[in-house]
Amino acid sequence: MSENPYAIPSTRVKVMPSLPRHPGQGSPFGGYREVGVLSKVIVAFLVVGVLFDVVYGFITMIDLQEVSQHNDDRGSPFYLQLSRVSDLVDHGEKILMLVLAVLWCIWTSRVCKNAWLINSQDGATAIYRGRKSYRPVEAWVFHFIPIIQFWIPFQAMAWIRDASQKPLGLTMGKLVGLLWFFWFASSVAAVIRVFFIYGAKTNEEFATLYRVSLVLSPLSMVSTVIAGLMVLRLSLIQRLRASDLGLR
Repeated sequence: MSENPYAIPSTRVKVMPSLPRHPGQGSPFGGYREVGVLSKVIVAFLVVGVLFDVVYGFITMIDLQEVSQHNDDRGSPFYLQLSRVSDLVDHGEKILMLVLAVLWCIWTSRVCKNAWLINSQDGATAIYRGRKSYRPVEAWVFHFIPIIQFWIPFQAMAWIRDASQKPLGLTMGKLVGLLWFFWFASSVAAVIRVFFIYGAKTNEEFATLYRVSLVLSPLSMVSTVIAGLMVLRLSLIQRLRASDLGLR
């Protein structure tokens, strides 16, 4: 039914709820979420991931030595045992990455909600610069979208960082930028390694593959260490800020 064009205009204004833009308006995502235990669990899995990388590095060094010496004794008990260890490491890394992906998404969602809450009470830095603000689902879902995963998650985490800390006082330094730099570099390194894997057929080509793998392997380990430091630091900052504001 159409409106009466001759009716007196109504003075009532329908207000739609929106995300908070000023301190004191509250958060649309509820109260503070504890992330201390979750952050420690994530770091523990990250440590296991570094250990896997170290073991895989030793296996690669042994393979390089044998290939360089043109030793084709792949049927010896030592190589059979080494092959079993390598398979265990491969399967272990796949399971570890799956578990870490789930934990990372949960942690990212929680710290994003906490960032909204801290800003709504005090106003740190992020919401008031004309920057795009990120909802919890946006903070983690873009990790799984090709191409976009290389910059949107970084912007979302940088927003969470700025929304959680003050310009002066508790800060995270360059951890977010360092993490995404080394994560991008390690992703490129993985692509390069796959290229060499499919092109290796002779002993010389396998030796090149193993050398490239050894040179590039520190990128993944550095990325993992920085990720652990960032998780611990951001979780600590949010806990201290929430305590200071009486939110926990």
